[in-house]
Amino acid sequence: MIRDAIRRFYQDYFVSDEFRAWQNEFACEIYAVLTQNLPNAEVRTVTDLCTAMSNKRYLGLRIDSLKTHGRTSVVEFEHNGNQRRELGDMVIFSLVTYNRQIVFLKTAFIQNKKADKRTTASDIWNIDQEQLFLLKNFPTFTGVSGIFREQTLSMLNHSNTLGNFGLFTSTGDMTFLTAQNVFCEQQNNGRIDFDDIKRDSLSVIPEFPCTKFGFCDCAEILIDVWEHSDFKRSFLPIFGGGFGLPFFGNYKFALDVYEIVRQLTYFNIGEPSNVFSRVVNRNLFDFSAHTLKKAFGYYFGDGFVNVEQSLGDNGYWEGEQHVILNHVELGDGR
Repeated sequence: MIRDAIRRFYQDYFVSDEFRAWQNEFACEIYAVLTQNLPNAEVRTVTDLCTAMSNKRYLGLRIDSLKTHGRTSVVEFEHNGNQRRELGDMVIFSLVTYNRQIVFLKTAFIQNKKADKRTTASDIWNIDQEQLFLLKNFPTFTGVSGIFREQTLSMLNHSNTLGNFGLFTSTGDMTFLTAQNVFCEQQNNGRIDFDDIKRDSLSVIPEFPCTKFGFCDCAEILIDVWEHSDFKRSFLPIFGGGFGLPFFGNYKFALDVYEIVRQLTYFNIGEPSNVFSRVVNRNLFDFSAHTLKKAFGYYFGDGFVNVEQSLGDNGYWEGEQHVILNHVELGDGR
């Protein structure tokens, strides 16, 4: 049963010293890449970062990445007139399956940005206000080039975690914030300061919006895991998302690479489009399924996923994007 499989994940991953050591090693590899790229441009840094996040394995968990080729994916939307911006230079898909049946599928668009030239003791990033508007609100948009070319779409963003920023620091680190948090943190001049981010970090409470779409299922699983775990006295299961329990949370804030890696591999980053094989965000799910099919050979149908093959270069289609797949199979076929 899915409930038993999720309980096993909590034991094999969440409370596992071995998995924490694997997470730490993964984070160190990313730190090495970011440090090496301090003098390099943003595009090179993002490319090397995605390469470092490829071909990672632990039990039933796999992380792969590739760069699709083509024209930059630009969309047009209305805000103070017609605006054209990228949706982001990276997209992360977090997929949880049980015997190929979808348990969760989440998607996160990420716009990366290197710190501007340091003039103070704290890093500062200048934020493009129209791109921030796009990633925060996801207004109805029309694809001009790339992946969404000639399509007009509206995408739900219940958790406010669909659009995000990955901010590279001048010390070789990375901070992750949702577009909503960037909007709240920025100053009147459109800048965001790292000191302000650190001061306000404790006020950001993670959410677990998956329960909005399958509350009974999620609540039963959380209670079951809590009852059968060694940490059941430490907190109530209803606060699972707030304490970073795998799958059910949606983290909006991570101060450094260690936090990013942990929440990524606990599947707590991104907006849900499928919960317990039920599509809860049709346009986002269709985009996610199309991308995963083209990039990694994942075929979605009737709530199930079939992996035909790794398509590699043959899977590229129009639209330049760094695509990261974070997938765990909880069933016996892992």
